Amino acid sequence: MIQSLSKNQLKHLTALTHKKYRQLYQEFLIEGIKLCEEALNADFQFSGLVVSSDVSGRARIREIIKKCEAHQILAYETSPENLKRLSDTVEASGIIGHIRSREYSLDKIQLGSNSLLIATENLVDPGNLGTIIRTADWFGAQGILLDKNSVEWLNPKVIRASMGSIFHLPIIVEQVLPDLIMKLKSSGFSIIGTGVNGQSISKIIEIPDRKLLILGNESHGLSAELQKMVDILITIPGSGTAESLNVAVAGGILMHYLKA
Repeated sequence: MIQSLSKNQLKHLTALTHKKYRQLYQEFLIEGIKLCEEALNADFQFSGLVVSSDVSGRARIREIIKKCEAHQILAYETSPENLKRLSDTVEASGIIGHIRSREYSLDKIQLGSNSLLIATENLVDPGNLGTIIRTADWFGAQGILLDKNSVEWLNPKVIRASMGSIFHLPIIVEQVLPDLIMKLKSSGFSIIGTGVNGQSISKIIEIPDRKLLILGNESHGLSAELQKMVDILITIPGSGTAESLNVAVAGGILMHYLKA
C-alpha cells in the first residue's frame, strides 16, 4: 500500500542531496526506473521508495512498487514539485530510491589467483568515475579502490554514469592509498600505473595474474609518491594530435588488455 510522504521525510531526503548528509546518515538517493531495478536485484537495503503522483500508475513503476512491497520496503507518493527537489536531473524521472550505503574492505573481497583491481587517485570528474566503475564491471574487475581525494562514489552523477554498476562491484574508500597498495604488493599483486614515459601497453607480453591498475588525476596523472610504488609503468601510444586521452577512455583500453 503506497503512503503519502510526510514533510519530515521530505526534509530528510532533501538533506541526502548533499554529500555531508550522505556521509552522516550512510544513505543516498538513486533516481530512475533502471537504477531502482538494479538496486533491488542486487539486494541493496532500501529505506524506502518515492514516486511522483503523476507517474505512480505506470505499469513498470507499479511493478517496482509491488516488488518493494514483497521485500517489506515502504513506498511513498509525493507531488511532482516535491520529487523535483530530490532530483539531480533536468527532467525528473518520477521515481527515487532511498538506499542504505554499504561499507567494503579489502579483506571482504574475493581475490583469486587471477584478479584485477582498479584504483583511482585524485579523480575529480564524477562522469569519469562512473564510467570507470561501469567499465570495470564489464571487464570483470573484482573491486574499485578510491583514495580519499577522489570524487565521492555516491555523487548522483557518478551513480548515473555507472548505469547501476555501483551495485555490482565492491567500492572501497581508502584514507591512505599507499598503505593499501603495500598490502596488495605483499599478497602478490603487481602494481600498474600510467605515464608518458611508460612502455607501450601493446609491448607487454606477460600480463601479471594479480594486478592493480591505478588511474590518476585527469590533469596531472599519478602523484610522485604512487609512481615510486608502481611495478609496471605503461602508456597508450597514439598517432593523432590530441594532447592526451580522457582518463575513463584510457582506463577502458587498459582494462581490455589487463582483464582477469
